[in-house]
Amino acid sequence: MELQAPLLPTLRRALLATIHGYYLEALAWLPKDKLRGSHQYLYSLLHAGHCYGPLDPVSNIIVNTLWHAQAYPLTLEKKIEIEAISTRALLRIALRSLYGLISFLCTRHPALTPGEAMQRLQLARAYLQNADDRDHDGGVEEAYAAAANAARHPKPLEQAHFLGPSNSMLKGFSDLLEHNKPSNVRPLFPGYFQALANCKPPQEIKNTNVLGPWAYNDAMRMIGNFWNQHNSAVGMAKSAIEMYNMKSQVQPSYEVHVVCGVNESVGGHANPTKPFDGTCCCSHINFLATRTAAAGTSPELFFAECSNIGSKEVLLCCPVAMPLPGTEQVRCLYCESRGRTIVHPTKESFLGRDKEFEKMLCGERQRANNEMISDSYYITLGLDNLEEDRIYGDYSCDSGLQEDVPLPEIN
Repeated sequence: MELQAPLLPTLRRALLATIHGYYLEALAWLPKDKLRGSHQYLYSLLHAGHCYGPLDPVSNIIVNTLWHAQAYPLTLEKKIEIEAISTRALLRIALRSLYGLISFLCTRHPALTPGEAMQRLQLARAYLQNADDRDHDGGVEEAYAAAANAARHPKPLEQAHFLGPSNSMLKGFSDLLEHNKPSNVRPLFPGYFQALANCKPPQEIKNTNVLGPWAYNDAMRMIGNFWNQHNSAVGMAKSAIEMYNMKSQVQPSYEVHVVCGVNESVGGHANPTKPFDGTCCCSHINFLATRTAAAGTSPELFFAECSNIGSKEVLLCCPVAMPLPGTEQVRCLYCESRGRTIVHPTKESFLGRDKEFEKMLCGERQRANNEMISDSYYITLGLDNLEEDRIYGDYSCDSGLQEDVPLPEIN
């Protein structure tokens, strides 16, 4: 039975929360030096690391990321070291993965509507192999091509061939995962792709843009904005984990693996006397952290609430569980209204939890619950051209150019 239209955004929201959890798990599996010491893994994850494929969703994200990074490395003249992932870019790849999953199912099952495909995916916890009940490989590569196109993969036909049934390497991974714990199999992935790179030379991709003065200055402004927000988030995460280490006296102590979610618009205006200053009181941050000098330990997910003003005091820092597929997450009024997918603690109190929802239900806040959910839905529709995409490009200015390149055309 087809879902009624009002229920589709709710189902979509639940699926995105599940897929977001898979991306957090995948980030925990990717090595820290590759994530932070080079842009390759992050670029490939955020543009080509979709969760559809013949394996489980987390393994699919990892192999799609590793394959694209090895086969089509992005070559930049500058060196960049990224310690915080763009929250909107992470939401975008989760959303595109969802579009890919729906397109795969609708291609394999032409009678399915998108709503029915979403119902299947929700029951299967976004695990494509469980949602697809056809027991033969006919049309699989065609379905992957439809998925790759819907998901805006930069190399859709190549990805469809890579994920198709003719790939014996993925078939081997699938057999290993069927009979072993994922924690014993996933560490093998990088070695296989390194061997693949040694056999087949990569096709390097360059993103060089020659711009007129106006477009060049605007691109530099966007890049500067990204690094300012990046450095602020990384600084707060490092302060938070330092505070947690001191208070908990854990040994060995934790260090930040990667920042994977930021909402800098929590609470009211930090300075009510300056109505045009958009700075809010606090930020909510998710980051993965590993124990130093503890080989073989997996990164753990943390939540922090930090002040945006003054010395940026850490108000709360605590571990949070990786979100379980298909489960409802702890709600935060400020993160939901901004369309930010942040995992919040279940026990500790934070801004945006109980009191704010009580005010909303009592009519003391301007927006109702349905309006807030609707706003977060519409935010996801404007993710194709993000300012933070500009960091993955080289730029030069040519004052002789008569017409500037429109910003949406700059990759």
